[in-house]
Amino acid sequence: MKTTLTFSAFLLVFCGNINAQAVNIQDSLALVDIYNSTNGPNWKYQYNWLNGPVNTWQRVTVTGDRVTAISIGSNNLSGTLPASIGNLTKLTDLSLIYGTTGGSIPSSIGNLTELTSLNLSFNQFTGSIPSTFGNLQNLQRLILGANQLSGSIPAAIGQMQSLTTLYLYTNQLSGNIPSELGNLSKLTNLTLHTNQLSGSIPAALSNITTLSELYLENNQLSGNIPPELGNLSGLVNLHINNNKLTGSIPKELG
Repeated sequence: MKTTLTFSAFLLVFCGNINAQAVNIQDSLALVDIYNSTNGPNWKYQYNWLNGPVNTWQRVTVTGDRVTAISIGSNNLSGTLPASIGNLTKLTDLSLIYGTTGGSIPSSIGNLTELTSLNLSFNQFTGSIPSTFGNLQNLQRLILGANQLSGSIPAAIGQMQSLTTLYLYTNQLSGNIPSELGNLSKLTNLTLHTNQLSGSIPAALSNITTLSELYLENNQLSGNIPPELGNLSGLVNLHINNNKLTGSIPKELG
């Protein structure tokens, strides 16, 4: 069946509507892989998938001959994401929320260097966050909340200089909060709550002067509250309850 569907997509690229521009073959085949790997026949929204020119496939955006956006969340997705998703190198927006997609997040997503938004929240992804995400220099929104991710937060995330939103809440992440996150000079929202993070709150977070939301509650963080957090003059919400913090509340927070 997979061979038949793949061949069908191949024909669509070359023999589809003569008024439609042919889509890059690697993009087309990557979409077919996603469809086959995530229970495509049972999706709620699948109009024209595998049946018409790629630029008519529901919730897929094509610009020129390249796929630039996929938004197939709340769509009864299950299964796993294929490594070939990394071939969609002109993708700027990828949203696969509210499904039961599991397995590990493909490290090949690190090839998608033009991504500005990546939302894989409310699924069942397991394993670690790929360190290859550090390659995503144009990414502004990274949302991986409400999964079953484990391991540590990669220090490489601190290289993602365009990030404004980082949501890693409600997973099983452990280890220290990397001090490298303090390099995210455009970040406005850092949400790491409801994990198993330990160690101290890095004073380096005070370098993110753009930060307005900091949610670290429901972890196993210990030590003192860094007085340096008082430098975050634009901070609106600071949630650090339900940890193992000790010492006094720094007067600098005033």
